[in-house]
Amino acid sequence: MPSEFRNDLLALVPSLRAFAFCLTQDQSEADDFVYGSLIEIWSKHRFRKGMELRAAAFTVVDRQCRRRNPKNPSLAHIPEGSGAGGRERLFALFESLGRNEREALSLVVVWGFTDDQAARICDIDTRTLGIRVTNAYLRLAHGLTLRPYFPGSDRVDIRLKQTRERCHG
Repeated sequence: MPSEFRNDLLALVPSLRAFAFCLTQDQSEADDFVYGSLIEIWSKHRFRKGMELRAAAFTVVDRQCRRRNPKNPSLAHIPEGSGAGGRERLFALFESLGRNEREALSLVVVWGFTDDQAARICDIDTRTLGIRVTNAYLRLAHGLTLRPYFPGSDRVDIRLKQTRERCHG
């Protein structure tokens, strides 16, 4: 069991790093959070049977980030003009979202958690999570000058999933 747990946990590291980066926008800080999270997960959860490791690991990373950075960062200024390409523009808009919106959107759209799972990770109710995801979608749609849309909109979901690659960078 411990070697299987270790392998499963190690397989999550790239996703945990990307998630932490999306929350912090700082790779070094994100790596620190993931390292601390891995230690916590290993020491507290390695012998728990039936545990949903993926959701538990994301929850611990989220908690680590909140403990050290309890306030949401202020919105980043997005430069005016149309010089940025579509993908770059989407990434800049994603970065400009508040931490709570960025977290909710990335958990549901990029990482594929259900609303219930994402709400548990964020330690909020499902309705609040839905509001955060919808607000993030609307802000992105407005910034991309698209018509308003909601989760499941293929055009934007595909573009958002592409930002995942940038988070791994």
